[in-house]
Amino acid sequence: MMTEEELAEIKALNAARTPGKWIVGYYISKCVLDHSPHGQGQCDPRVWTHVKNGPARHKICVEVPIGTPHDEIEIVAGSYDVDCGGIVNPQDAEFIARMSTAIPEMIDEIERLKERISDLEADHAI
Repeated sequence: MMTEEELAEIKALNAARTPGKWIVGYYISKCVLDHSPHGQGQCDPRVWTHVKNGPARHKICVEVPIGTPHDEIEIVAGSYDVDCGGIVNPQDAEFIARMSTAIPEMIDEIERLKERISDLEADHAI
């Protein structure tokens, strides 16, 4: 049975992680400016698409909408290809990314069930 201390530890770990929903893969950006009238200049790269296959299977990012500025993309894990220190097993990447939403859901469910058990015990107290 999970103790209150163990649940508190899991909640603290969850609160300290990189916020947001995590997804496997990485984002590709391209400049959204029309450089034809003025020639060269500063680019404004924005997220154009999300790539999940190939080496991207070993990277985890915080989910962002298309059009997000490139410098706002946050890589959570596997910022290198697998041979340079990325996540070795693509199924591990899927698991890690899913935990960004599963753990908060499980914490809520545990707390709901504990409250329900406490209510039932109080109702049946002699």
